[in-house]
Amino acid sequence: MNGVKMKGVKKLRNEILYAFVLLIIILLGLIYSYLFYKIKVAYVILLSLFVIDVVYIIAAIHKFVFVRNCYNLSKKLGFNFFLDDKGQPRMDGNYESNQFQLHFRYKLGGKFDGRERTYVKLRFLKEEKIDESKLDNYCSLSGFDILNISYVKKPGKYYLLMKVVGYIFVKDDIMRLLNHIIKVYGKVK
Repeated sequence: MNGVKMKGVKKLRNEILYAFVLLIIILLGLIYSYLFYKIKVAYVILLSLFVIDVVYIIAAIHKFVFVRNCYNLSKKLGFNFFLDDKGQPRMDGNYESNQFQLHFRYKLGGKFDGRERTYVKLRFLKEEKIDESKLDNYCSLSGFDILNISYVKKPGKYYLLMKVVGYIFVKDDIMRLLNHIIKVYGKVK
């Protein structure tokens, strides 16, 4: 494979393991306080911690499965995989002599509130001359709900960003999106 790394996934796996260890400790405390029934406040506190820990474990397992799906997709694409500082899975790599980054997000707020998104970035080494007024004309691709395509200019970073509704883990669908953004770039430069 082309440099696929599982950076950050081992930390997530360890968090789940530690949560299970904490769950066992809380359970032992619950059993002890229930059997001996000496301190009702301790029992209530331990019961609350138990519920919180179970909810945390369910959320952590859900995130682990999600990250695992992202990792498997990056392996299929031959992209590098990593988790950023916020724990968001990202992949970057080359496809048809272009540099791409993919990441997934659940966005709260803004124009398209509360929707899962797949972000596809076509990155450039230097600032490109892009006709940004034409980008909205290319927000349709059969089988996909493309929210928008924009040209982003940040200090030292230049890229076309395509936001697509839903998490997309199918290699062929991702390849269609990559090809689409390459065509868009060819038409608007």
